[in-house]
Amino acid sequence: MLSEPTADERIAAYFEELISRNYKTPTDDWIIYLVVAVRCQMDMGGFNSVFEQLLHDEHSLQFFLDSLRKLDEPILVDAFARAHSRLKVGGYFDDPDLNVFDLEDEDSEDAFLQNVAEEVRESNRLWELDEKLCQLIPLKS
Repeated sequence: MLSEPTADERIAAYFEELISRNYKTPTDDWIIYLVVAVRCQMDMGGFNSVFEQLLHDEHSLQFFLDSLRKLDEPILVDAFARAHSRLKVGGYFDDPDLNVFDLEDEDSEDAFLQNVAEEVRESNRLWELDEKLCQLIPLKS
């Protein structure tokens, strides 16, 4: 007898399907894609690389914040909103040649976004969203 796939198995299969599509407008599919891509990027390249590779403009970051609000994730919304604020104040979105590492203060013991990154990792919320993400998958999938 075949068992029902787990939430993480369903998200992994659906994510593979999403990658093969070309999205022009934000949808629930795009929310699933971004959440999975952000946590993969954090695991592979760290928190700063999330902004360098995925959320490199205010529009993308704002969509991600709106997505976290839709998923009712206030802890993540707060953390990523603080990251947005720091990046905005640092001029990150105004200069396409600027990277997050350029904003770090050499005299500070903490990296520019390190405490935000630690909060996101410690909460583990980003990696516990599969049940909520499954609710966004259309019934036909």
